[in-house]
Amino acid sequence: MKKLSLYTANSPSVAFFKSYLELRPQIVYINGEYSTEGIIRYGIPQGSILGPLLFCIFINDLPLHITSDSVNCEMFADDTSLNASDKNTATVQSELQKSINEVSDWCDKNAMILHPAKTKSMLLATRQKHQLRPLILNLNLKDNHIEQVHEHRHLGIIIDDEFSWRPHITSTCKTISK
Repeated sequence: MKKLSLYTANSPSVAFFKSYLELRPQIVYINGEYSTEGIIRYGIPQGSILGPLLFCIFINDLPLHITSDSVNCEMFADDTSLNASDKNTATVQSELQKSINEVSDWCDKNAMILHPAKTKSMLLATRQKHQLRPLILNLNLKDNHIEQVHEHRHLGIIIDDEFSWRPHITSTCKTISK
């Protein structure tokens, strides 16, 4: 509600959303029995038409909390990516780690949870640079090491660390052949 008020202070729409979001009861039915009623303090009704809009308003300020000029924050719905480029891998690692810590702090302040198992890193470079020496990013999300992958599906496209497009083409061909 606080973030929505920043966009439309003293607006009737803020009062509408407040009545929609606050004091929502919840009862759980499990093994043939109902729980006692509880009040939901955070979140948006899942599957609601307003859910995606309210979620976008809620996370809209996340990029403002990343202080590095060399790190970009790309957001699409609930999928957020950080990216940086530099000739020096250590510089990329340092700037990304700083930004990961800032995103983690933002999440803590906004009652959001980052899932370390779903968080991945990838270092994109030419095949020749990958062959010269191992290109390793040592990044952490709180006490969890972030897995470095060679390929990753991002918004339906499989990107590999050499930008060869082979994994995406192979996947597309398999899908088409079915």
